[in-house]
Amino acid sequence: MGYDMMNNTKKGFTLIELLVVISIIALLVAILMPALGKAREQARKAVCMVNTRSCGTAMATYTSSNDDWLPGPNTSGMWYHQQKLLGNSGPGVYPATLSSTTPIQNVDWMSPIFGKELGLHNDPGKRYMQLSNTDLSCPSNRTYYDGTYPSGSTFLTQDDLSRTKITSYSACLGFQVYFESTADQSNRVRGVTTDTISSQMLVPKNYSPRLTSVGRQSEKIFVVEGARYVAPSSGGYQITLNNLSWQDDGGNYMLYGPATPHMTGDPYKYENPADPQIVSGTEKFAYRHNNQLCVIYFDGHSEALGLKEALNVRLYWPKGSMVRNATYTWDTSDYDGMTIR
Repeated sequence: MGYDMMNNTKKGFTLIELLVVISIIALLVAILMPALGKAREQARKAVCMVNTRSCGTAMATYTSSNDDWLPGPNTSGMWYHQQKLLGNSGPGVYPATLSSTTPIQNVDWMSPIFGKELGLHNDPGKRYMQLSNTDLSCPSNRTYYDGTYPSGSTFLTQDDLSRTKITSYSACLGFQVYFESTADQSNRVRGVTTDTISSQMLVPKNYSPRLTSVGRQSEKIFVVEGARYVAPSSGGYQITLNNLSWQDDGGNYMLYGPATPHMTGDPYKYENPADPQIVSGTEKFAYRHNNQLCVIYFDGHSEALGLKEALNVRLYWPKGSMVRNATYTWDTSDYDGMTIR
């Protein structure tokens, strides 16, 4: 039998064939990567939703044990407010007795409701890092403080600060404010706010920061994703733990929400008030899950809101509040003199 040289020849891929295969693979990767990224973000959002539900459960436990009062500057954080009234407004003013439930600042709602449940540390600095980096950290939040720590600090070292994430969640500050008396005709509001917000939004004269006073609990948000930070003149994101004047506007734990952003360092910043759009900054600090942010309502149910839904001013203020100046809100459906239901 003869040897057939033609039938024994081994054929390989030509250069053109290899280039075609590589091009097809690259095209498939380009098509699949965004879908994989979105799927990965959906998984992170699921973890974030669990975190917010935990906030709702812990808040319900706290209010049921404290005559329906909400955790914050008017209850657990009142010590700090009293210190400011006494003139002790500088850094380094802390309660003498520290425990896992002692607020780190007057607007700290996390420590009072989670301290024992999560086994939080008694030391404020370690507890802050625990809340920000692990126990209540949104997996899509990857922003660390990179500013200079305030002078007089004893909570965290500068090295600790560089390893601390910006807080993932904030309580809605509008539910924490109230008039000093029903007879007060000025714009002064007691608690944590200044005259700035009262010239734009007003809570009812008889409002008190209690669960039973917020209105329909299924339509009012207790905690929203995103955290206020202070941008120092040198740039970066500065922590506001020790300065009571910063705490008056929400500190690291509270803000007014996407519809009424009035404070320095607010995570909800839109370039055009007439046509708000999610930009890289708002996505980074708040709308982290495929342009959605996670929230928890006072009745305990959680949702992921897109930009349009999140700009509803009615979500962040108690029933009976009035819009005094709609030009300062992002909600295009509100108007001067509108009463919130």
